[in-house]
Amino acid sequence: MKVYTAAQMREREQAAVDKGTSFDQLMENAGSSAARDLMQRHPQAGRALIVCGKGNNGGDGLVMARYMQAQRLAHRYSVFTRRKPLPLGSNQSGTPQRFAPY
Repeated sequence: MKVYTAAQMREREQAAVDKGTSFDQLMENAGSSAARDLMQRHPQAGRALIVCGKGNNGGDGLVMARYMQAQRLAHRYSVFTRRKPLPLGSNQSGTPQRFAPY
């Protein structure tokens, strides 16, 4: 496994964006890959707790939750925030949210 610094990761993300990949797609790739890895490592878990911060990794965590819900690992989800939430159906970039209604 190769480990990158935050600066190195930003450079790689920007290079991907410069080649046409959106930040939303990078987040989707990271979150779904992390969810698949977690489910392979713990196939009998039945439940998962994903705690997300306010940065990009928080978005990856939300993708993980959605992916695991779609795979029937997570049956419910809750989102807690210290900030005023965005209007339902949008995120900061204006693209639709992909979570199923709870």
